Amino acid sequence: MAHHDDTDRSIPWIARMLLDTGPAGVALLEGPDFVCTYVNASFQAMAPSRAMLGRPVARVWPEIASRVVPALQQARDTGHPLEAMEWRLDVARNGATEAAWFTFLFHPLPARPGEPAPVAVHAIDRTGAVLARARGEELRAGRERLLEVERTARAAEQLAEAIPQIVWTTDAQGQANWFNRHFAEYTGLGADAGRGPGWLGAVHPDDAPRAAERWAASVASAEPYEIEHRLRRADGVYRWHLTRAAPLRSSDGQVVKWFGTSTDIDDQKRAQEEVQAAREQREDMLRTISHDLRTPLTVVAAQAQMLERRPEERQTVVRRAGTIRTSAARMSAMIDDLVDVVRLEAGNVRIEPRPLDLAAFARELRERLRGALAMERLRLELPEALPRLLADPPRLERILVNLVTNALKYSPPDAEVLLAAEERDGGIRISVRDRGVGIAADELPRLFERFYRAPSATQQEGLGLGLYITRLLVEAHGGRIAAESEPGRGSVFHVTLPAVAR
Repeated sequence: MAHHDDTDRSIPWIARMLLDTGPAGVALLEGPDFVCTYVNASFQAMAPSRAMLGRPVARVWPEIASRVVPALQQARDTGHPLEAMEWRLDVARNGATEAAWFTFLFHPLPARPGEPAPVAVHAIDRTGAVLARARGEELRAGRERLLEVERTARAAEQLAEAIPQIVWTTDAQGQANWFNRHFAEYTGLGADAGRGPGWLGAVHPDDAPRAAERWAASVASAEPYEIEHRLRRADGVYRWHLTRAAPLRSSDGQVVKWFGTSTDIDDQKRAQEEVQAAREQREDMLRTISHDLRTPLTVVAAQAQMLERRPEERQTVVRRAGTIRTSAARMSAMIDDLVDVVRLEAGNVRIEPRPLDLAAFARELRERLRGALAMERLRLELPEALPRLLADPPRLERILVNLVTNALKYSPPDAEVLLAAEERDGGIRISVRDRGVGIAADELPRLFERFYRAPSATQQEGLGLGLYITRLLVEAHGGRIAAESEPGRGSVFHVTLPAVAR
């Protein structure tokens, strides 16, 4: 609870509650010795072992007097606000003394005739921001703005209207009866729409029942209210808000009103979600790599042990040696994919494009890969009149092999795979079509992500890097890649690359 003189009626109740419940420390210093005539709980918490009210600041807090008193004097003498950035103080917290940083604002107020001007001191705790910078983190925090506190009801209303948060009050039964202008500007609702339970209409439908239930519980118990929920902005976008409210009590302890604020915390919330998503992605990656690289190693070890037991049987040795070579090649390909991803993401892969005859390039590649892949199932439809392609030959081979291998793997054993091309939009669009099981619509947007393997795929081989590497190689050429699919009817992958101008 903030400390103040109950006989002082110069600060209206709305302003007093805004100050009493706000996160920033606020004190009012008057007279030639700067006697503390008002101090809220946040300011008092900076020096909880001292009784500040009614005492000069230099006597209450001698440790900072050498800095505060000159600043107070300067603000009073010049009549202009003064800001002192990030003063370091030793503050008692949680039973121990800790270093804390505060921004102090010294704001002279109108003086009574014959008296020196009082000075309002705002202390905003900057400890979190300072420590975040020291840790090298970029944390977004909403900046609290405290405006000049006047001694009239009009000044208090202006203060409530000017702050960036939504400010509201209710009656003793918890029915909203006033919102500041920011509510209407933010939600696009009229001021009257917020009265009664109407304001819940702007809360996300998934959050509204929880918010209403918790609000009813707070009103019934007269305990402070706090909840995170999504609030609809005027443009229809929902953003996360932190809503808090505290009861106002009469002298006999009865709740007469509730005073609340709603602060937009969407940026902070999304930053936390991004950090969590990155952590989960890293853990998934480690699990995937651990599992898929261990599988061929397990095969190699098992086959080697069997060879040791029966080394005299030549056919067994040959068969098992072939299994070892296949597993080793598979593991080597996975490692190569990992290395390629690191190089591509770091921009360390050099692309050296040159004019290529796509039809001749594809025919030569098909002949060269016969035996290694089922190239008898690959049909080419490549017009001889196509303009020459501008591509890096080894990288183009990797793109085509990845797409054709993928199409062969996910098609029936006797199904044909088509490699076609056409001139389009000043470039050449290469299409690889299969007759496989197809891909669900909700999986298509993620096909080219790192380590993604579609749940509908019948064969879960590799690390899920083939299409991701293909996308990076296509983009490194200045091209683009896309996929179309219909479950049960197959898929087609389109790669558009630059062509040599005719």
